[in-house]
Amino acid sequence: MNYENKPCPACGSHLHESDDVVVCPVCATPQHRHCWQENGKCINEEKHAEGYIWSAEGGTFADDAPEMPGKEEAGVKICPFCSSENSPDAARCGACGASLEDTGEESTVYCNNCGLHNPPGSRICRRCGAPLAPEQAAPVFYIPELNEKIGEHSVAEIGAYVKTSVRKFLPKFRKIEEGGGKVSFNWAAFFFGHLWYFYRKMYKQGILIILALAASSLIIASTVNECSKLYLDFYSKYSAGEMTQEETLTAYKELMDGFKAVDKRPLYVWAALAVTIRLICALFAYNMYYRKMLSDFKLISEEIEDRNMQALLISHRGGVSVLNIICAYFLYQVAGNVFTWVAQNVSQLF
Repeated sequence: MNYENKPCPACGSHLHESDDVVVCPVCATPQHRHCWQENGKCINEEKHAEGYIWSAEGGTFADDAPEMPGKEEAGVKICPFCSSENSPDAARCGACGASLEDTGEESTVYCNNCGLHNPPGSRICRRCGAPLAPEQAAPVFYIPELNEKIGEHSVAEIGAYVKTSVRKFLPKFRKIEEGGGKVSFNWAAFFFGHLWYFYRKMYKQGILIILALAASSLIIASTVNECSKLYLDFYSKYSAGEMTQEETLTAYKELMDGFKAVDKRPLYVWAALAVTIRLICALFAYNMYYRKMLSDFKLISEEIEDRNMQALLISHRGGVSVLNIICAYFLYQVAGNVFTWVAQNVSQLF
């Protein structure tokens, strides 16, 4: 649902697309995350007992709501999710985007654990394995209770630390805490390796990955040097402009034959090792990130007593950093050059 320019009922300021907005799973009231955290609850929690439901045009109560949500009354369609009024020919709610059409088919079963829509009749979620109840219906979008805990820490604390892609991390963290998710594949960590780790401020792991990748490049150092010498020799003769066309073709053929004669087995070994390193990065990414988060939480709680300062430090130590990606890229280049220089001059050093 688009809450653009809708007032936050807690602070009164308008909500924007870039704001961190949470939606109460009981009454669907949108509000800033920091407003929820300051209040420790939904701003309209006292109205929950009366059946209050938030809507873009104004809240309604259970006693005022139509007996059969979604039926046409007085030429309007009432949305079964947010109770907003829509035109009779509307296929979707203009306020929350929910479908207003009754297809007569059994609806999908919504998982309150990870938010996945499962096929009709499902009893276990296909994504997270949580038990499903047939009567579960999806809200506008799933936001877990902020006081819900994973281990010793609340979802609110974890969300403040992770900041981005929180709903993707929560099920993974829950599995790790329960002892069944130590290994879980992370595609971003596989493709980007050390860049992803630095992006998530996991500096120790990122540096180890950089050193491993740079060290593995030594395997192909001799192969690269040999190919470089062949090419530079050909280029020096060609750039001099003293060769005839026939001599140029002969020199080029010798260059290609030289490339073919180079031992390519180190390249295959290096490629296999690089893929192995990336697989390790991907398989243990969630677990290492969860352990780092717990370590940061413990360090902050032991050194700082003030809750507001703790929240500030959690936000600072967590989250992501695009600048770290740039630093990781240049650090990898430096490490690669250092290892290459050592490999080329090892005979002189010893």
